[in-house]
Order: sequence, then structure tokens, then C-alpha cells
Amino acid sequence: MTVYEYDINRAAAEPNVDKLELIKRVRRYPDDLGMGSMRPSDFKSLIVRIRNSESEAMNYYNKMCNNADCTITSCDSTCRNDLACVLENSSQQEILECRGYGIRDRDYGLDYLIS
Repeated sequence: MTVYEYDINRAAAEPNVDKLELIKRVRRYPDDLGMGSMRPSDFKSLIVRIRNSESEAMNYYNKMCNNADCTITSCDSTCRNDLACVLENSSQQEILECRGYGIRDRDYGLDYLIS
């Protein structure tokens, strides 16, 4: 699977630009994440690598980030565990339980209480 992005801001600013210049490849799954396929077992292996390796976690974050303002330069064990919890769970409640922050979870706690 390949994800492309269309630069709508540039299109608005430069109406005569070649339309093909406005489309860029963002990422290719599973290649960009070091996975052999998109099978659940390969995805689980990626999660294990992320949980155990700072470089794998940083690589994942930075591959998912299209802008310089969201790239990271470090990811400690808490960061890696939080990311793994988000990737391996499908519901907000499961993520809350996995991350272990409870209702004080800055990313998932309050939203969970409201929903």
C-alpha cells in the first residue's frame, strides 16, 4: 500500500504549477516500516521491536510524521511502551488499560470519560 499526499496549499498559491508536482509519495507499507508484509504476525513483530528498541520507535514516529514539527530525536521506555499500546490495541479503553495512566492519561483519559 502506498500513501500519497496532495499539496493543496501549493496548488492554491501556484495555480499554474504542473499538477504532478503537487503529488508526492509519503510512505509505502510495509517496506518503510521494515515489515515483510501486512500480516498481523508481521505487525506484531513490529510492535515488539518498537517496544524494545528506541531506534525502531523513532523510525516509526518519524515515518508517520510528514512535518518537521512532529519528528522526534529520542524515545525512552515510557515513550516506546505508550506507542506500542496504541498500535496493539483497538479501543480507547484498551489503550488506557495498557498505558496505565488511568483517567489522567493526557491523550486518552478525558476523551474516554466524555464519550
